[in-house]
Amino acid sequence: MNQLFLVSTPIGNLGDISFRAAQTLTDSAVVLCEDTRRTGKLFVYISEKYGLTTKPRLVRFDDTTENKDLEKFIDIIKNNENVSIVSDAGTPLINDPGYKLVREVTNNHQDISVINIPGPSSIITTLILSGMEPDNFMFIGYLPRKDGQRETLFKQCLQINVIKPTTFVALETVFRLEKTLKVLDSLFGEKITIFVAHELTKLHESTFKGTPKQLIEKCSKLKGEITISFRFV
Repeated sequence: MNQLFLVSTPIGNLGDISFRAAQTLTDSAVVLCEDTRRTGKLFVYISEKYGLTTKPRLVRFDDTTENKDLEKFIDIIKNNENVSIVSDAGTPLINDPGYKLVREVTNNHQDISVINIPGPSSIITTLILSGMEPDNFMFIGYLPRKDGQRETLFKQCLQINVIKPTTFVALETVFRLEKTLKVLDSLFGEKITIFVAHELTKLHESTFKGTPKQLIEKCSKLKGEITISFRFV
């Protein structure tokens, strides 16, 4: 049976790559990846850390190619015993390419086995660093670009929280973070606590926690990757 591996890769610190993940990647005939150059650098690190020098064929696999060439990727899997999917960082499929391919495989190709190789996730890392209740949480993906849509989403989060208290985790860009904090401040003021995780696992990792107003100034000059969590008080 042909195998499709979903391999989690480091979200910042290459030292977080597990031996199982490294071995799975080097044992694969093909690795589907968003950026072949970035993934190529990961294989250089794997070779240096674990001495695993076999390098598979790297094939570009992003939202555009997945939508356009789904059957091509099915053929790649069927023509190679072991194929892996990676994203640029973290757990593949979560706000990254792959779920359409996996859906197609699990629905229509029972001769292909799908196997997950777990590892780093910015979502879970943010949740457990935040000090917010982790037993019931919801990941809401990238926040909408428009203020009005964000307001609607945050109001819906409040409605969910009324039914069952929930910690919400979201992805945001540094360019829109200030606007998001201002929207949260205008809607909820001190009735909500925000946690901002910046450059997780990297050299300049930093975290901030407080009300939206407290964080607007603290986070105004951040650059790099951002994940946020929030909880109503």
